[in-house]
Amino acid sequence: SGALRWLAGPWHGPGSRCALAMSEIIDRLARCDTVLPQPSFPKFKLAHIGFTHHGDFSRNRDKTRDGHRYDSVGICNGVIRAGASCVRFPWDPCDLERMRSELSEFDGYIVRINPGQLSYPGVPPGAQKVFDDLMDHFTREGKPVWSSPAVQKTMGAKDALVKIKYLSCGLIDTKCYYDAVEFDIGFRTTAAFQPRVLKRNRGSAGEGVWLVWLVSTPYCAALGDRTLADDDVLELMEMCDNHVERHTVKEVVAFCVRGASSRDAGTWETTHPGGFFTVDGGGKQSVDGDDGNDDREDGVDDKNKPVSVDTDDVTRSASCADDVGAKNKLNADDTNSQTQSQQPACDQPSQQHPPHPRTVHVVDQRLLPRIVEGEVRLLLVRDELFQIIHKKPVAGGMSAVGTLIEQPSFYDPDCLEYASLTRKFIKDDLPRLKDALGLRTEPLPLLWTADFIPMDDDDIDDDSGQKEKNTRWVIGEFNCSCVGVSPFLAAANGGSLSDVTDADHQRGMKLCDLMGEQVVKALESRDFLPPALEL
Repeated sequence: SGALRWLAGPWHGPGSRCALAMSEIIDRLARCDTVLPQPSFPKFKLAHIGFTHHGDFSRNRDKTRDGHRYDSVGICNGVIRAGASCVRFPWDPCDLERMRSELSEFDGYIVRINPGQLSYPGVPPGAQKVFDDLMDHFTREGKPVWSSPAVQKTMGAKDALVKIKYLSCGLIDTKCYYDAVEFDIGFRTTAAFQPRVLKRNRGSAGEGVWLVWLVSTPYCAALGDRTLADDDVLELMEMCDNHVERHTVKEVVAFCVRGASSRDAGTWETTHPGGFFTVDGGGKQSVDGDDGNDDREDGVDDKNKPVSVDTDDVTRSASCADDVGAKNKLNADDTNSQTQSQQPACDQPSQQHPPHPRTVHVVDQRLLPRIVEGEVRLLLVRDELFQIIHKKPVAGGMSAVGTLIEQPSFYDPDCLEYASLTRKFIKDDLPRLKDALGLRTEPLPLLWTADFIPMDDDDIDDDSGQKEKNTRWVIGEFNCSCVGVSPFLAAANGGSLSDVTDADHQRGMKLCDLMGEQVVKALESRDFLPPALEL
């Protein structure tokens, strides 16, 4: 375990293990529901950056009663057990000078602020951009930020699927439309040729992701042989709930471009407003730094317990108790009292900011028939695979999100069942992933997932050198913005870590220990830097 590796040495020199009292060693091995004492001679100094909304505590569903994110203690302790210090640092958008000054003292940053939280009502206008700019500044100084603004925005955006289409985990014919005209022309052409999947950039738990079939006429023999007319009929299934609708092409285009209430859109059953090319992308929020990524069910361990989920899992699934706000008061952390001052209320109104010109888009991919077999999720800590999860849709459905799946299956990283997938992705694609995404100067996320869909591939040689029909694995989505450690989830919604069972605590710390080890490894090797920035 991580605790045993922590005890393994070194046993001499500054910060040696022998400098610790036996009582402290026992404390570190035992379950701990508070942040551990910081090392006397830490290898590195890390800041775990969080944010608590003071004014509307319904925004703090991911927080314990002391105002910290529910998995913050585990992550900090994983870093501490790896030999570095790690304090929980509450971001205060109303005291920027102090934020800049105090944060500059750290060697690296673990950002645990979910996209959109810094643009809630009551937060100063532009707070997300100010935060992102500071994180970018630290990145340019050669300090790792997990995950950096560039990584969150790039990997979290649906057009990441276009950028990786030349990797073995990508689909070469993936298309992306950045304006309504491109969409109207391109979609009418691709949907005439084969079944499609449309994905708007901002979405969560399958919302805004549609499977599309042409039902009024046969498909054409080759792409571009024909385009669909306004009165051609399409059948669509939305991935958030597997419900099916039928609409004309004219109605679908109007829904996607101008919204469900537009004149030509017809009547839709979905609760989604459409309007994918409007400023807010048809989503609930359009805010700086909101990549709209779905990190909702990010990992499960071999005991059928979730190992990581996103903050929004708390937001969508937990009931809103009347006393949650009263519980969520920010208390000082004994181990980092310097940074735990109360955040003052900010009376300035929040404002929405237009997205980057290319953040409004829709991805168009061919529908892979084997999606009915489900998705396989890889849960990674930087470049190390932690766990594999197979999520199969319920009978009659095609979505592998939320409650729409059967009991998931869980596999160790070295399992034989997915050896070809892990070998191909980890050895071949992962070393090329950052370059493909344009993120060469950025560190990989500390905790992230990649969801794969199987497809038949006739062009793969097996070990004997013969060509035969094999399974190829294609990425459908990355999750990296604020993937959570959900064995600690019972502590959310104004609870505490005392509400987490011993078994769940142990499972959560297994992942947190690996995160801590990877943080220290990255800082020791500086392997997160491109050659030009190596120090």
